[in-house]
Amino acid sequence: MSLRLTDFVGFIATSYKVPMLVEFAYSQPDVLIAGGSYTAGQLLDQAVSQLRGYRWAPENGVAHLYQSQLVKSKGNLLNVKLKKFYLPGNVTEFIEILRSCVANSARGYGCAAASPSTGCVACGLEKEPLPYRERFDEVSARAVLLRALQTNGRFFVFIRFDTIHPKSNRDTQHAKWFVKSLVPDNAAPM
Repeated sequence: MSLRLTDFVGFIATSYKVPMLVEFAYSQPDVLIAGGSYTAGQLLDQAVSQLRGYRWAPENGVAHLYQSQLVKSKGNLLNVKLKKFYLPGNVTEFIEILRSCVANSARGYGCAAASPSTGCVACGLEKEPLPYRERFDEVSARAVLLRALQTNGRFFVFIRFDTIHPKSNRDTQHAKWFVKSLVPDNAAPM
């Protein structure tokens, strides 16, 4: 079976109920999966063996799949250091505030100037709680995002960049965020 990377990762996250953070560049080959029964880790191992420069690591219950050069890039928005950040009460607010905070911090303004973005990237996750007011000092945006994924465990995040070599955080302000719940909207009737 052949799947686009986004479909493959979405399948793993939703089928195995694995919270995930995925950092990837726009253009990727399809992932080929041989028939059989696999764990989520075995499927990720298969994908990494096919995707040049990709790695994955379990990080406190979160599967983190990333392109090695991209994750190290100074221009990767998740490498932005946040001077101070407090978790809001739910995932929808968190994603909106984090995106704004990262953009403002990359410009030198910090999170105090952060305001929720327009449009809802994480709609439907308003009821997904986070440890309200948990504080972070001088950490990367990636560390905050991984912590939110770990503490809630009921959503996954893909961030698509246009290149594996973003030049600056400003170049990646338009990176595409995809945030989805691991919990079905409406369970099918029995």
